[in-house]
Amino acid sequence: MAKLINRKRFFYLICLLLSIITLICDNITYGFNIEPLPSTSINNPNNYSVWNSSNYFGYSLALRRSVNGIVRAVIGSPKERQPITGYQGFAPTIKTQATERSGPGAIYNCPFSFPSVSPSCTRTSPLKLTNDSKIIEDRESLGLSLSLQSGTDVVTVCAPLRMRECTYSYLTHGTCGNSNNFGETWATNPQGGISTTKCQTLDLIFLIDGSGSVNEKDQGNFNRVKEWVKTVTSSFDISSSTDVGVIQYSHAFRNRSLDMQPYITTEVSLGKYHTLTAFNEAVDNISYHSFTTFTAHAINKTVLDFMSGSRYSDKSNQKVMILLTDGRSSDSQDLAASAAYARSLGITIFAVGVADFVREELEIITGSNDRIFTQSDFDQLNQVVGSLQLSISGVLEGGAKKNSSNLLRQSETGFATAMSEVSEKALSWFVWMCSYESMGYSLHC
Repeated sequence: MAKLINRKRFFYLICLLLSIITLICDNITYGFNIEPLPSTSINNPNNYSVWNSSNYFGYSLALRRSVNGIVRAVIGSPKERQPITGYQGFAPTIKTQATERSGPGAIYNCPFSFPSVSPSCTRTSPLKLTNDSKIIEDRESLGLSLSLQSGTDVVTVCAPLRMRECTYSYLTHGTCGNSNNFGETWATNPQGGISTTKCQTLDLIFLIDGSGSVNEKDQGNFNRVKEWVKTVTSSFDISSSTDVGVIQYSHAFRNRSLDMQPYITTEVSLGKYHTLTAFNEAVDNISYHSFTTFTAHAINKTVLDFMSGSRYSDKSNQKVMILLTDGRSSDSQDLAASAAYARSLGITIFAVGVADFVREELEIITGSNDRIFTQSDFDQLNQVVGSLQLSISGVLEGGAKKNSSNLLRQSETGFATAMSEVSEKALSWFVWMCSYESMGYSLHC
């Protein structure tokens, strides 16, 4: 029995020794380069002292060894800047000032050979700009990602932070460029986003109450409504990105179609005017109806006007209805169905209630308390202008509707890239181990 116990102890001791040996071996196993070579430094040719102190030269790279022993390198410098005489800093704005050139990035071709031969780097231009003045390349970070397809000369470089200036926002699409000859010539990648994603546009229709109660207490109230329409419109670019229309409503005849209603009328056709002067003159010429308040019928009429617009089916186009009313609707039994139908078509409805408005009806119309604005009198309408304009801007940024897509407008295409090839054949590898200095001056291999 004692011999059996001693054998077990001996076995456990052997296992313990083997474990210790394994740990020691693991700790003294170092990584190594398969083909060790002397170190060389590749310096950024545009050494602008403080201007070049944080360019991240070498942040991305692709290396390829040619038959004659020359090593070709494509190197990214994603934060490279160019100095402007007399300029000492950077403006805290998205678009740079006239005297500023800030961080567009750069790509360099750097052929070299070992040992310690200083390479001659030349700057290349992978991304060709079109005549689109809205594209902002000043902070695009060209070279933030770069990849080489294994066994080929196909290189992809990207500028994921390239932006486009739209009327109401900035879009960060990003874009990429491809080369089939290791950076000698470049072609813009059609998947780059800039050419395929459009700025958002806006179709905006004012639906204003022209019932008898509007001017009942003050004969100038309807004129105040018209002035308010012009003030709200003044903050939008109706020359190109925004089409505006105006409908006035009061009474409806139930035995007539919407296009035959004399008191639910299109006063300004959607997109008819593209200058504020012409639009304001048309609003000034609107004549007051009086009579009743058929709000549900008026919403149905507004839907038809949206559908007649040239951009109705464009996914980049937002549709906004601003309904202003001062009382209870005459067709309240139809209100919920009409409003729900309009919203189901992607029309965002804002409701402005004045004087004797019915809050419950405004909630039915908008489907959200966040899109309701109220005032106790018509002479206070201008107090809601700023908040209303801000809320409409939220629609353009995708923040006013649930389950809405921004259609890759902030996609930053090319933030990371990779290319790989799967082959059943045996492959031989030439391994490089490189690092870039933390201040971005040079790349070491």
